[in-house]
Amino acid sequence: MDPNRQYQNGEIQNSQYGNNFPVNANPNIGPQIPIQPVNEQLFQNNNNPNYNPNFSQNRQNYYAQNNQNNLVPAGFTPTPQVNNTKLKPVKKPIPLNLILNSVLVASIIFVLIGITVFLDANRGGFVPKMQNPIFIKDSSSLDFPKYDDDFSPATTNFKMLTSWSLTQDGKFKAGDPNKPAVDPALYKNFTGPQFKDFYNAFEYSKITTPSSIPPITGNPDADARIVQLAQARGYLRRGEAIQSGLVFVDGQRLQSEVRQSWLSMKSAAAVDGINLVMVSGFRSVDDQRGIFLGDFANKFTPDQIVAGQADTFINSILVTRSIPGFSRHHNGYTLDVGCNSTDLLPFGATTCFTWMSKNNYLNAKRFGFIPSYPPGAGLQGPDPEPWEYVWVGEFNLRS
Repeated sequence: MDPNRQYQNGEIQNSQYGNNFPVNANPNIGPQIPIQPVNEQLFQNNNNPNYNPNFSQNRQNYYAQNNQNNLVPAGFTPTPQVNNTKLKPVKKPIPLNLILNSVLVASIIFVLIGITVFLDANRGGFVPKMQNPIFIKDSSSLDFPKYDDDFSPATTNFKMLTSWSLTQDGKFKAGDPNKPAVDPALYKNFTGPQFKDFYNAFEYSKITTPSSIPPITGNPDADARIVQLAQARGYLRRGEAIQSGLVFVDGQRLQSEVRQSWLSMKSAAAVDGINLVMVSGFRSVDDQRGIFLGDFANKFTPDQIVAGQADTFINSILVTRSIPGFSRHHNGYTLDVGCNSTDLLPFGATTCFTWMSKNNYLNAKRFGFIPSYPPGAGLQGPDPEPWEYVWVGEFNLRS
């Protein structure tokens, strides 16, 4: 070997052997390992096809093809090949029982959430959104939009709802809770007879009206006499709710629209220190039959009723009790309201009645209610009942 020749690419000098060594190109031996030199003639004999005038390249080709251990000088240990290829993880199928258990747990959670929401809604736990309430803006350009928000006593909306008063120019301004929250002119003004006519002409949805009159005592002749007396007082045949569509609120069943309006009205009254209590909502025909006959207590026989001997007594019941099939409570849009209690008879002398009836029942109308049996309406069945209200929808009462 020529000690003066230039080092080729891939060669290094090893001081221990005093020769120039190429870097091993064998992939099975680690990098930068000096290899023992061989005679150039090995590459030229027999017309070696791997011969290359570049001495360094010839040796690299030779070692790469022969891979012999004796090509590594004594004292050197070949570096093992390191396979850096990353093994792909084997995807194991998810066990069927794990999938079924996950589905079962998710189903149970979903059912529990549904039950919780249903129970909370039916006990009145949700404060519903008011149906298109209208607010009068102050002349000082406070431009409040129509609200469609929760109306619980703690919200700003309710504070706004009860804090308007009239300015000198006849508009409403904030500050006086004793003034109406909305302009009375926004709603229709009714007399007693007009309230009655409006209700009798109103068409409800989600009710049915059977063609036959339900039995009362079970005696057809006695029942005909009782119906005759009831109609003479102004009682009319009323439709009956489809009970599957009713919802619970405050322990009573109502149509869903009425539930929303009732909760909003009750909350608005509470802000003004008024405690409205729902005493009665929907009543079935059987319920009303039991109420009516409960006052009889077998005082008269069917023959006595047919003969007219019970007329005075029956009329005294009809003052406050409807016969089955003729009660407005059958439709689910009617409710009886108490003040701080379930006692109905004193209601007309309470602050609750004053709050609901002032300004032509403005506080009732702005939540969609009108008096069921207002005073001065003539014959309408029972005597005027200040505690009973029927829902007709706030929008239908606007001017």
